[in-house]
Amino acid sequence: MKRLWDKYPFLRKQLDEFEEYLLTILQARQPLIHEAISQLATAGGKRIRPALVLATGQISKKSSLDNLLPLAAAVEVMHMATLVHDDIIDEANLRRGVETTQSRYGKDVAVFTGDYLFAQAFLLLSGEADTELLKRVARAIKYICEGEIDQYQNRYNLDVSFLKYFRRIRRKTAILFQASCFTGGYLAKLPEKSQYSISKYGKYLGMIFQITDDVLDVASTEDLTGKPVGNDFAQGVYTLPIIFALQDEHVGGKLKKELQKTEIDKVEVIKLIHSTNALSKTRQIVELYAEKARKELKQFTSKKAVQFMSDLLELVMERNY
Repeated sequence: MKRLWDKYPFLRKQLDEFEEYLLTILQARQPLIHEAISQLATAGGKRIRPALVLATGQISKKSSLDNLLPLAAAVEVMHMATLVHDDIIDEANLRRGVETTQSRYGKDVAVFTGDYLFAQAFLLLSGEADTELLKRVARAIKYICEGEIDQYQNRYNLDVSFLKYFRRIRRKTAILFQASCFTGGYLAKLPEKSQYSISKYGKYLGMIFQITDDVLDVASTEDLTGKPVGNDFAQGVYTLPIIFALQDEHVGGKLKKELQKTEIDKVEVIKLIHSTNALSKTRQIVELYAEKARKELKQFTSKKAVQFMSDLLELVMERNY
C-alpha cells in the first residue's frame, strides 16, 4: 500500500492523523484489555476501510476531517473486533505475522476484547452519527455476524454452491467496505443516487478483496500473508478456487478425497488446484466485479479522492497475480 499512499500525500497525512487518533481513543482502564487492544492497533494493517471513509467523505466539500476521523475510527475498530472474534472461531495463532489475541491471552480475554472494541465503535458513532447512519452501520454488523456463522455452519461442506459462497463473502467482508463508503458519502452529503453508487463501489471492492484473499490462501506464502497457507481449506472453509477445482472433471474427484482426509496434505491439495484452471476462472470473476466497480466511479467528476479509489481498486486486484 505504501506506493499508493505516496501517490496521494493528502491522504497519507490524514491517515497519519488517523493513527494518532486511533491510539488516543483505544485507551482502556483495565490493564489486560488495554494491552490486548494496543497490540491490535500497532500490529499493522492496510487501513483500507478508514481510508475509504476519508476519501469518499472528500468527494464534496461538505465534510471536514474532524467529522470524518471518529467515523473512520469506528469502522476500523469494528473491523478489529470482527478479526478478534474470527480468530477465536478459526483458532488462528497468527495474523499479519503477529500472534493473535486468542493465542496470546486465551479465548476468554479475546471475547472480552472483541466485545470492548464493538462497544468503543458504537460509542464513537453515537457522538457523530445520526439515526439513519447508525441503522446502516448496525445492519452491517448484523450481516457480518451472519456471514461468520454461515461460514462456521458450512465448514467441511464439499457441496457449497457459488451462490452460497458469494452471499457469505458479501456479508463477511464486502458489507464493511460498503458501509465505509456509504459513511463517507453520507457525511459528504452526496445526493442519494451518488451515495448508492459509491456504496456499490465499496461492495464490489470488498468482494474483490475477499476473493483475492482467498487466492492468497492457495497461491502465496506465509511470509507474504502473515498467516499459514492452506489454512482455509484445512479448517473446512472452501473458497472460490476450491469450488472451481472441485468441478474439474479430471481433478475434482481426487481433490474431494484429499479434502476428506483426517490429515490433509496441504501441498498436494494446492498442487491439484494449480493443475486446473480454477485460478484463471477466479480471475475472471475478479475482473467482472472490477468492471462493475469502475462503472460506479464513472459518474463522479475527476477528483483526487475518486482517482484514489480507482487506483485502490487496481492495487487490490493485482496483489495476488
